[in-house]
Amino acid sequence: MKPYSDRQYCDNFEVDDYNNNHSLPLPDEVKVDHHTGAPKDFDLSYDYDDDRDSNDLRVYKQPVNRKRCMYYILSALCLSVLFLIIVTISVTLSVDYKKKPSRVNAVVDFLSDDFASRSILMESQSPQYQAAKWISDLDELNLDIPEDNNYENAFRFIQRYALAVIYYSTNGKNWIIPYDFLTEKDECEWNHLFQTEDTDETVSDSLFKTGVRCNEDKEVINLFLPGNNLVGSIPDEISLLQALDKMSLYSNKITGALPSRLQYLTDLSYLSLEDNELEGIISEWIGNIANLTYLALGGNSFTGTLPDTLYNLQYLEQVAFENNNLYGSIAVFNEIPSIRRLYLQSNNFTGQVGYNFLYNCVNLDELDLSDNQFTGQLTNRFFEYSILDLSYNSLNGTIPHRIEEGMPLTYLMLHNNQFSGVVPTQMAYLQSLTHFDVSRNYLVGDLPTVFGAMPMLRYLYLNDNDFNRGRLPRAYAEIKGLHQLALSNTGLTGSLPYWIGGPSFSSSLSMLDLSNNYLSGQIPDALGELEHIKFLLLNRNNFEGTLPSTMSKMHDLQMALLDHNDFEGNSDVLCDVADGPKVLTADCIEGWTATTTSTIQSESSKFICECCTVCCDKEDKECNNNEVLTNEELSWKDGYPLNQVIFSEDILFLPNQEQKGQMNP
Repeated sequence: MKPYSDRQYCDNFEVDDYNNNHSLPLPDEVKVDHHTGAPKDFDLSYDYDDDRDSNDLRVYKQPVNRKRCMYYILSALCLSVLFLIIVTISVTLSVDYKKKPSRVNAVVDFLSDDFASRSILMESQSPQYQAAKWISDLDELNLDIPEDNNYENAFRFIQRYALAVIYYSTNGKNWIIPYDFLTEKDECEWNHLFQTEDTDETVSDSLFKTGVRCNEDKEVINLFLPGNNLVGSIPDEISLLQALDKMSLYSNKITGALPSRLQYLTDLSYLSLEDNELEGIISEWIGNIANLTYLALGGNSFTGTLPDTLYNLQYLEQVAFENNNLYGSIAVFNEIPSIRRLYLQSNNFTGQVGYNFLYNCVNLDELDLSDNQFTGQLTNRFFEYSILDLSYNSLNGTIPHRIEEGMPLTYLMLHNNQFSGVVPTQMAYLQSLTHFDVSRNYLVGDLPTVFGAMPMLRYLYLNDNDFNRGRLPRAYAEIKGLHQLALSNTGLTGSLPYWIGGPSFSSSLSMLDLSNNYLSGQIPDALGELEHIKFLLLNRNNFEGTLPSTMSKMHDLQMALLDHNDFEGNSDVLCDVADGPKVLTADCIEGWTATTTSTIQSESSKFICECCTVCCDKEDKECNNNEVLTNEELSWKDGYPLNQVIFSEDILFLPNQEQKGQMNP
C-alpha cells in the first residue's frame, strides 16, 4: 500500500470540532493506538471551550494540518502574482527603454536638419530639449514625426514644438493663466476668451482670444500672453511660427535682447513687447519686418540711437518706444508718412522743434515727446493733432495765436518748459479740448478767462507762472463739468468767492489747488457744497476764522492742506467725518487736542486739530514745504498711460525747487 500522503490526508481527513456523536473517517491501513483509539501519527489534545461540553475535544494534525496547507497554497499564489508583476514591469521597462530614446533621437534628427541646433537640442536642461522630449514622449496627441523638413507637410509638428519651446523658455509652469499649453488639446485651442472694454483699432474685436489663435488652415496667427508672468527670454524658435500676424507679450519679465530671427516673420503686423526687461539696441534688422503696423517696445532698457532702417516700415501706424534709454535724432520718422501715433516720452531724444519738425508725417494724430531734451518753438501746426504732450523739455517762445476754429486738439500738455507771453484768447476755438496744462512756465498777463467758452474742458492747470496779481475771475464759474483746477502760485488775491461752491463746480470738482497765493478772509459756507472734492489745497495763504460747518459734507475728502494760514477754532468738521482725510495739515502743535491747556500752544498756532497728520507752527516756513504736483490725471491713450496723476491714494510730494522746469515727474 502507498503511504498516506499529506495531499491524501487533506482530501480525506477533515479536521473539525466533533463530539461523541461524530466520527472521523480513517484510512483502512492507518495504525491505531489501542490505548487512545487514535491514529498513531496524531496527537489528541483537549481544548475546552466555555460554550461546549467538557467532553468535547478538538483534534489537530501535528505534522500536517489544514493551516499549513493553506499557508503553502497562499504562498504559492503570492509568489506567482509577484512573479507576474516583475515580468510585466520588466517587459514595460524594456519596451520604454527601446521606445523613448529612439523617438527622441528621431525628433532631434528631424529638428536639427533645419529648425534647431543639435548641440542645443542635446542639452538636457535647454528649453529646446524639453520641448523635443515633450513632443516625442509626453504629448498625448503623439504626432507622427515628419518624414521630411518641408514646412507645408510638417507645420503642425513644427509649430507645436515651437510653442512648447516658448513655454519652457518663459517658465510656463509659473504662468498666471496656463492657457492649456502642453495639454492634449489642439494647439489652436490653447487660449482663453477675453472681453475688452475699450479696444484698440488694431485689435478689431472686443471679444478676442488671449493665448494662441489660428487661421482656417490651423496655422498660428496670434500669440497674446500679456501680463502672465512670463520669465525668461524669447527663443529663436519664435520664427518657426511663420504665419504669425500679431504677438503681444506686454507686461511680463522677458529679458535679453530682441531675437534677430523675428525678422523672418514676414507676416508680422503687430508686435507688443512693452513693459518687460529687454535690453540692448534696436537693431537694423527691425526694418526687415516690412508689414509692421504696430511696434511697441516701451518700458524696457533699450539704449542707443534709432536705426535708419525704420524708414523701411512704410505701413507703420503706431510706435511706442517710451521709457527707455534711447537718444539722438528722431528724424527717421519723418520718412514714414503712415504714422498716426508716436510715443517717445521719457528718453533722451534731441532735436529742434519747429515748422518742419515731422512735417512729412501727414497722418500723425497723437504725439508724446515729453521728458526728453527737445528745444525750439511751438507752431500752430501741432494743434492739428488730437493729443500733444511736449512737457518736460526746453521749448521756449509763445503759445501760437494762429489757432483755427475746428482744430481737433483734445489733450495739450506744455508744462515744465520755458514758454513766455500770454495765453491767447484764440484758445476758445479748441472746442474739443479736455486737458490743458501750461504749469511751470513763464506766462504773464492777467489770469486767462477764455476757458468758460470751452465746453469740454475738464482739467485745467495754470499753476506756477508769472501772472498778474488779481482776484479769481468770475468767468471760471462758467467752466461747467471741471474736474481739477490748479491755480497755485498764480498771484491770486482777495477772498474766496461764494460761487466756488456753485453748480458748475459742486457736481464735478474733485481737486482744487489755490495754495501759495495771497487769498484772505474767511472760508465761505459755499465751499462745503463741493461734496465730491477729494483734494483741497488752501495752504500758504492768509485765510482766517473758523472752518465752516458745511465742510462736514465733504465725505470724499482725502487730502486737505490748511497750514500757514490764520485759522482758529478746531478741525472737528473734518475729523468727525467717517473715513476722514488721510492727509490733513494745519497750524497746530503736535499733540494739541481739545483738552490740552493753552499754555503749550505757541502764539502763532490757534487751531486745535485732533486728526492732523502734520501739525505746523506758522512761523516755521519749512514745515510742509513741499510742492504737490497737480498735473495729470491718470488717463490712457490707446493703452499707453499718461504720466500718473499725483492726486491718488499714493500722494506724492516733491521738494520745492528754486528753478522751474527742473522737476522730475
